[in-house]
Amino acid sequence: MTNDNDNDIEQSFMKLCELDKHLNIYHNLNYYHLGLEGWENKAGQIETYIIFPYAEMIITMNEIYEDTNFFNKNTLRIKIDFNTSKANYIFEEKKKITFNERIQYILLDTPFIYPHNWYYIYNRDYLKEKIVNSMIYINNFIDNYKSIFNNNIPLLFIREIIETIDKYNFEILIKEYLEMYYLTTNDNGVIHINLLLDSNKQKNKCMKFKKINLIIPRLIKNKINTFKFILGSLK
Repeated sequence: MTNDNDNDIEQSFMKLCELDKHLNIYHNLNYYHLGLEGWENKAGQIETYIIFPYAEMIITMNEIYEDTNFFNKNTLRIKIDFNTSKANYIFEEKKKITFNERIQYILLDTPFIYPHNWYYIYNRDYLKEKIVNSMIYINNFIDNYKSIFNNNIPLLFIREIIETIDKYNFEILIKEYLEMYYLTTNDNGVIHINLLLDSNKQKNKCMKFKKINLIIPRLIKNKINTFKFILGSLK
């Protein structure tokens, strides 16, 4: 994605994103029912705990210094997966992580949709499957957005996704010169999204961020949808 160096652009993003602060580090984990607890600096290494809603969740981490995909800040990128050998995953669990004190942001690279359903013993497998499928769903959304651009991909940041019984509400941060609307879902489960670009604003370097709400109906449930972005122009 594009490298955004301008301080005003960064500040417009931070103001809209409302990242949580855990001592000296900002993170977006709270939007995905994850939390941080405790803090200790041991010889330049930070030790803290992530609270997972499912004990079966596991993570991989990647420290990136001067992250060109996030305002050249030092980031800790986290990806979540599931340990299928762990049976009793309905209860939350704390897991210790360690990273360099130079890290400024902790970001979740595998956003997921937290189920709206109530938790019961009999539906825990169903809820786990929903979360795993939602990671694929969101990754497909992001990949198809990126495929629209040949290079200099404008940063798209999914702040949060709220699931209800009949729709998903994507809270997205994108550049001011872009708009995004749901069009339709075909019989094969392909969701068509209209991505509109205001070339005048782009030429005039209106590069700050805005927050949009993209509402996508849940027309085909219990199936992994795919996305197709259709690029258009704003008059």
